[in-house]
Amino acid sequence: MYYGGSTNASGSKGGKILAKAKELMVLDSSIVAKGLKESGGDLMVVSEDVLLSTAQTSVDISGSTNGGSIKLNGDSHNLVAGTFKADGNSSQGGNIDFAGQNVRLVSADISAKGVSQGGKVR
Repeated sequence: MYYGGSTNASGSKGGKILAKAKELMVLDSSIVAKGLKESGGDLMVVSEDVLLSTAQTSVDISGSTNGGSIKLNGDSHNLVAGTFKADGNSSQGGNIDFAGQNVRLVSADISAKGVSQGGKVR
């Protein structure tokens, strides 16, 4: 499956975005789910086999208060490139999780910072 183009689920509170594939998924898009007045949104991308995000991938799940949640899971392989942001602009940073049997970060720019407390990147 190829996930390209752009998706925007921003609002007062960031929206939720979910994409699943049984086999190869290529993430090559701009995904935004900002919380303009509250917390950032939630993004979950799951492949039951291989998940590949390209260097052009740009994800922003930041919030006016707390950062949101980004979860990228490739059961077999998860190759991560691109920009991933879950910042909290007035409180806590969000959570960013990259999971799979084999996870590799290549040219990835990752941020989960907050004003009162930083977020988690795993």
